[in-house]
Amino acid sequence: MTGRMQDKVAIITGSTMGIGKGCAIEFAKEGAIVIVSGRSEDLGKEVAAQIGADGGRAEFVRCDMLVDADCEHLVNYTKEKYGRIDVLVSNAGNIIAKPLVDITLDEWDHYVALDGRSYFLMMKLVLPIMDAQGGGSIINMTSLAAIRPEPGMSVYGFCKAGVNHMTKCAAKEYSAKQVRINSVLPGVIMTPMIDGRPETPMMVASVPMGRAGTPEDVAKLCVYLGSDESSFVTGASYVIDGGVIS
Repeated sequence: MTGRMQDKVAIITGSTMGIGKGCAIEFAKEGAIVIVSGRSEDLGKEVAAQIGADGGRAEFVRCDMLVDADCEHLVNYTKEKYGRIDVLVSNAGNIIAKPLVDITLDEWDHYVALDGRSYFLMMKLVLPIMDAQGGGSIINMTSLAAIRPEPGMSVYGFCKAGVNHMTKCAAKEYSAKQVRINSVLPGVIMTPMIDGRPETPMMVASVPMGRAGTPEDVAKLCVYLGSDESSFVTGASYVIDGGVIS
């Protein structure tokens, strides 16, 4: 590795597994100090330990994205310990795939809070810090569902499309302050969220490249967006889907 993120302090939400874990590992390989976060203490400490065993720097801070105090602690702890926050990858979330009329109001509230509100809150907490320190990078993980309507994806697509648009609006607000805000839209990525689902083989078969993506595929794109290599990139939406909508 080339140290593309050397000494950058990066918070990655939902990094106990899947795409978030992939980002944590790749960021650490490139020299970042990684704050692993998620609800599972066992899984989070395991990721941090794996990074440490490979010579990287990481620690786990437990955070439930539906608990405001947890989000505030995650940001405040990182700022107080390391003095800055250079990169935020908002990745925590989950999918709901149900016909619209079968979705309950409780499910609506839960998924809008997890897949939408939490992204807003993390930006709200981190942006003043990045502004004061003279810059930073925020990467919001959304989904191909944000721009590709599919049956059963009404709530999930609503959340991800909203985060995409919020990302672009915030990027306009903070571009002059050297805070870059971009979104990444993964397609079929083999993570625990879809592995084993009955529809997954059909989803993989629809990918022109003939395979599902990997967390590492997405992580390498996020390394670019978190590094100084993307210093002139903001308000962009990066689709990574193996050619599905090309």
